[in-house]
Amino acid sequence: MTATNAGRPPDEELTARILRTTVDIVFEVGYDQLRIEHVAKRVGCGKTAIYRRFPDKGELVVAAAMSIMHLGDIPDTGDVVEDLLQHTRINVENQNLTRLRDGSTNAIAAALDPAVFPVLWDRFFRLRRENGFRVIERAVERGQIAPDTDPDLLLDTLASITFYRSTVRGIGVKTEQYRWLVQTLVANPPRVSPGS
Repeated sequence: MTATNAGRPPDEELTARILRTTVDIVFEVGYDQLRIEHVAKRVGCGKTAIYRRFPDKGELVVAAAMSIMHLGDIPDTGDVVEDLLQHTRINVENQNLTRLRDGSTNAIAAALDPAVFPVLWDRFFRLRRENGFRVIERAVERGQIAPDTDPDLLLDTLASITFYRSTVRGIGVKTEQYRWLVQTLVANPPRVSPGS
């Protein structure tokens, strides 16, 4: 560990510790009970060190969430089924990062909090969505899926089964189940309604 001349850890190291600690506390007590002073005390820094980096609790939690989730690349295997499977696996990995700890749903509730979700959507989930759209656009260009496929509904179907089975039921989805679902959706995709 390298310290600055003042004996303080470098900015990047301190920021990483703040984010890791925030993740831990959110899992423990949830968004509502999270306090900046609790993060500062556990990290061993002043509240001002946190506020210099993150103007409020919502921004802190967004940054903490983004520090553990992966945006991922846009899969391009040449096969739409495999591309959608790879895209979905990244969703599963991200979902698993917020899996229940000791039966708690605190991390999921924090991500859905009105002070967090719009920002998290804009900075992360929207970009994940755009990756999925690009997979489907390429598949249409290659003639691998119907041109009137509704990409929004197709991606929602894959994301919702991941969320429901992992979060609500706690049982997950097996790879062969995803493969069957993706093959079914590619063979008979949801279609864009006329005039929509």
